[in-house]
Amino acid sequence: MGREALRLGYLVGDWPVLSETFLAREVEALPRCGVEPVIFSLAALQPAPPPLTPGLIRVLTVARRRPAWLRWLPAAAGLALHAAWSNLPAQVAWMARQLGGPPYTVAGHARDVFGPPEAAAEALAEARGLSACNRAAWRALAGRCGACRVACLPHGLPLAQWPFQPLEGRQPIILGIGRLVPKKGFDTLVRTVFGSQALVILGDGPERDPLAALAAAVSQDEVRAWLGRAAVLVLPSRVTPDGDRDGLANVLLEAAATGAPLVTTPAGAATDLVRHGVSGLLAPPDDPAALGAAIARVLNEPGLARRLAAGARAAVEQCYDLEVNTARLARWLRAQHRPESVDGGRVQQ
Repeated sequence: MGREALRLGYLVGDWPVLSETFLAREVEALPRCGVEPVIFSLAALQPAPPPLTPGLIRVLTVARRRPAWLRWLPAAAGLALHAAWSNLPAQVAWMARQLGGPPYTVAGHARDVFGPPEAAAEALAEARGLSACNRAAWRALAGRCGACRVACLPHGLPLAQWPFQPLEGRQPIILGIGRLVPKKGFDTLVRTVFGSQALVILGDGPERDPLAALAAAVSQDEVRAWLGRAAVLVLPSRVTPDGDRDGLANVLLEAAATGAPLVTTPAGAATDLVRHGVSGLLAPPDDPAALGAAIARVLNEPGLARRLAAGARAAVEQCYDLEVNTARLARWLRAQHRPESVDGGRVQQ
């Protein structure tokens, strides 16, 4: 007879979010591993939860009154609680805990980890356990909370849905995919591509109009079809002045799985997947010349391109299989939410 499923309150900022497919995949796969997520979306709360300030901490811990934005708390009775982000969802989980809510765990990814640390310090300190989906986020959380409290649990990809497609027959298209925000560095890519080279950038966001003005021929289309057509996938990420950066971007895993050679930068956590010369090429951030040279190598050296594509697919199969990684996450969640659990978890590589 199987174990009873762990019923898990899953706190998110909003749901669903197109750019957060990794969370949607996680939620879809967890029931197969004995964890039943119940989504609580904070975007639906009115008024919105305020920042976690010392004054609010005093109000919650002394007055112990339930604010309007915690009206979902009775619905979480009997559930374990998991904040899918280490910023606002973690803060709300902490607030709920002060008012008699369940113990909680916290996951960290990218901006939520690399932003100002003061905002979630209390929330992280009282969490049963912390996890990070990439090594850069793990290092940041470990530095703040102690390495023994943080587990490294990468997300995964449903590999059967992303079959490998050989380079033969692909078009000489340079492809960029992602949210059009400064940390993606697509302005560097646009400045890199000249003349007869075909560049397609798929995405939307606040940088769309400036990028279109910089290169009027940039196209927008569906992601999946383009990944099978492009000769190279380029993600020229950077660290922005406020510290924002990519984690391990979804599109790198998707492109690696489908066989599009990768060119990216070491900003963020791309190096979890991309070993220079083995599973992709790395160029310094904000360096159009170096980025252009890396792209040219992939386009002009078919043997190299084939080796990089094969190496990236092998890396995804070895380290980012959705079923394998979700099973690890489920085991970790069960361990953290055992009644006798106090905190933490070992790093899992």
